[in-house]
Amino acid sequence: MPNKERFYDVRLTLKAGRMAEPSVIRVAERNDWFLNRMGNRKAEIYLDQWITPDEKTDIRYIEDPLTGLPFVTIRGEGVETAERLLRESCDLWEFEEALQALETPGDRDATLTAIYATAYTAPPDPVADVVNAFNSLLCDSDPAIRQAIVVATGYAPWPQLVDIVRHLAETDPVDHVRNNARILLEGLEIHGEAY
Repeated sequence: MPNKERFYDVRLTLKAGRMAEPSVIRVAERNDWFLNRMGNRKAEIYLDQWITPDEKTDIRYIEDPLTGLPFVTIRGEGVETAERLLRESCDLWEFEEALQALETPGDRDATLTAIYATAYTAPPDPVADVVNAFNSLLCDSDPAIRQAIVVATGYAPWPQLVDIVRHLAETDPVDHVRNNARILLEGLEIHGEAY
């Protein structure tokens, strides 16, 4: 039976830019969060970790090297308070905004960002507009766009998106897209929806 437990209670997606991390640091400093782990730019994944003064809430700032989007995860008893503080002070992607960006024609970078932001902010239950948008990108001539669909599905593994990835695993003309789609499918089979 796959493990369905998430490794966090809330994930907030920051808009990429040089102010993403400093905005989280300011919230941490204003609220006396203890810096438990400072990010290392030479590490594979850049991660800062704070613990609230009561030691009941864990807050992590993560820069995802696959997507280029930074995000914050929050876990513990004080999730609501930490989430409110971060929402008040940080420039965040909201699902509706990400979906609108996904549905608006843009250049390659804007499309990649919209794919990832939509997956990061997606609700637990499938949304037809997201599935339709991903389906419309299935035949994009740019393999990076199709690869982004694979990566994004790892963050929002709805059955309909997994079906799209299955199609890419079977039919994509580019080896690395097919292979990465297969790897994701194997991982989801082993680990379930833990993301």
